[in-house]
Amino acid sequence: MSLPFTDKDGNPMTITADPESGIRWLKFLGEERRADEKQGLLKETIQTFREEWPVVATALKETAEGYNRSAQGRRGPQTASTEEAGPLEATCPSCQRSFLLKDTPTGVISCPHCGVVLTAAE
Repeated sequence: MSLPFTDKDGNPMTITADPESGIRWLKFLGEERRADEKQGLLKETIQTFREEWPVVATALKETAEGYNRSAQGRRGPQTASTEEAGPLEATCPSCQRSFLLKDTPTGVISCPHCGVVLTAAE
């Protein structure tokens, strides 16, 4: 039996086979066409992403900068942190010698010269 078919470019072709083979061939051609369309859509999507990414990145950066400015405005001006201002200096009430604190005092501090234990409030 001879079955008339066209290839994916539309050119006529004849296959001499049983009908099952012809049906499988048509299914194959349909799957191939769908795979080609899917590949084309993926390429278009990637190309669009490449073209639009600089615009998106700029918009995200501007949004983040605007958010930071508005958040800073709500909090008020920022004070310098202890790292930017340098270490804190403390004076021992017992030996009257000054020493530097590495961190902001939050609890108990001891004088490195005489060993007197002080609270952060002192």
